[in-house]
Amino acid sequence: MKTMKTSSTTERAAKERRVEASALADSIWVYHVALSCCSLEVEAAGGPRFDWERLGCRIVDDHRNADVLFVSGPIPRALGEEMKRIYGEMPDPKFVVAVGSCASTGGMFSLEGEHQLLGLDKFIPVDLFIPGCPPRPESLIHAMLRLQDKIGSKSKK
Repeated sequence: MKTMKTSSTTERAAKERRVEASALADSIWVYHVALSCCSLEVEAAGGPRFDWERLGCRIVDDHRNADVLFVSGPIPRALGEEMKRIYGEMPDPKFVVAVGSCASTGGMFSLEGEHQLLGLDKFIPVDLFIPGCPPRPESLIHAMLRLQDKIGSKSKK
């Protein structure tokens, strides 16, 4: 006997997706690739003065457990392939944030050269760009709130 999908099962699946997306938006695990001075600002955002853990953000040690990849600092071309590998090993859904001018556009080191990437988006898709050299912890927290909004808006669909 075949069972047909009823509207109640599709409604239940939609509710489950909304609950899952809401839980993800409220507990974001960040894997931080710290390459330069912007990493100090990311660490300051997690410190006692700004405390982004109250928003549900937590820095983790393994990219296989992370929801968000934070990349800060100038990116050497050789590291671009490593970023692809890290991004590929992250579980879905995954998000990428380029922190600071160097990760976004190459920054002060943006001369076209064979060793420097002119932005992280040349290798992997980036969801948020945070401007600044270095960006303030307030702008990092603002970006995390925008990312939570983005994840939450997916749950409404």
